[in-house]
Amino acid sequence: LVQVHASSSGMGNDGGHDGIISEDEGALKRALGLFEEAERNYAYANMDRGGGGRTGIAKPAADNDDNVSSSPKDEEDYSNHPDLAMICENMALLFRRNNEHTAALARYQQALNIRQAGSHADADGGDDGKILGLMLSIADCLRALSKFDEASELYEQALASHIKTRKAEQAPQKGNDSVSKAESWLPFAGDSEAQGGVESRTALEAVIRHNLGLIHAECGRYELALEEYNTAREIKVALAGADHPEVAVTLNAVGAVHGASGDR
Repeated sequence: LVQVHASSSGMGNDGGHDGIISEDEGALKRALGLFEEAERNYAYANMDRGGGGRTGIAKPAADNDDNVSSSPKDEEDYSNHPDLAMICENMALLFRRNNEHTAALARYQQALNIRQAGSHADADGGDDGKILGLMLSIADCLRALSKFDEASELYEQALASHIKTRKAEQAPQKGNDSVSKAESWLPFAGDSEAQGGVESRTALEAVIRHNLGLIHAECGRYELALEEYNTAREIKVALAGADHPEVAVTLNAVGAVHGASGDR
């Protein structure tokens, strides 16, 4: 399976989609049809696990007993298979490219439910980049549907999860003397005692804060919008330099807020 990826607009995202999406409506429908067929195949395999038809992929028999057959518990459960989540994500992106945000939202939510049901997923998705990406995609759809409060809440959750993960990555491990105390306590966004520390932030935080600024601006909360935009701009400048195109994107948004608020 080839995964189509979309992220919130921001640094590192050029709007490309791995070259498999065409603006041609017929090609888009054919792509959706193929994904729907793949989804049906996974559902069919899962339904037949306990019957006489096709079953899931059985685990190999023990080396010392070639005649041992696999039991149902050894078979793979397709209802929460990560490939099924990938299919849902690809379909969501196609809907999104066609401005069908309600349909995209439903597929993203389905993919998120599958990812969160995975045995390897953290309870709040704190260390799962795919879950974080889905949270952001859902928030993007909610914003496109003008459900600003829901979108803002989800962006905030994603930001908190991202910061938590970044802190854990920086924390010194037991028995690891190569990480100094100073290195392990770099300031992060949300730390009340942090002063500066822009270098320790990430492009993803800049993306989320820019999108939060968009929501505040849409709702007329101009001061809050400027706070988020300015933080996003500082991070972008620190990471990529003042001449990066993404810095211009945020500066343009700042100008729009000043214009809307009458501060010309």
